[in-house]
Amino acid sequence: MEKLDQAIGQYLAPYAQAFAGILVDSEKNAIRGNDINSRIRTGTENIGTCGNHGFCGANAPVPCYTCIHFQPWIDGPHQLVYDGLIAERARLRQVTGDLQIAAINDRSILAVADVMQRCEARKKELSYG
Repeated sequence: MEKLDQAIGQYLAPYAQAFAGILVDSEKNAIRGNDINSRIRTGTENIGTCGNHGFCGANAPVPCYTCIHFQPWIDGPHQLVYDGLIAERARLRQVTGDLQIAAINDRSILAVADVMQRCEARKKELSYG
């Protein structure tokens, strides 16, 4: 069992830490939370804050989930991002027939799922606190 854990662990380690940012309760708790230009959006809805003070050329919001500067809000519509990534994965698989191509966003999918789980856990903490 230990050998299996070691063998699998090295392959899953990059995915286990896919979300690299810091979850915040709300925009007011975020670094740069007072700067509306730091908001990360999906369509017309805000999902979090970027704590980076420099230029970023990433195509938000998907790459944000794997960025250390991203501060997702616990009430952000992360499910919308997740659903979009899952749909894109299915579309790529259908169009290309190639699982490797379809898996191109799997790290981001895992990061968004991680954020969603953390948000639910934090909401439970707040409701009991």
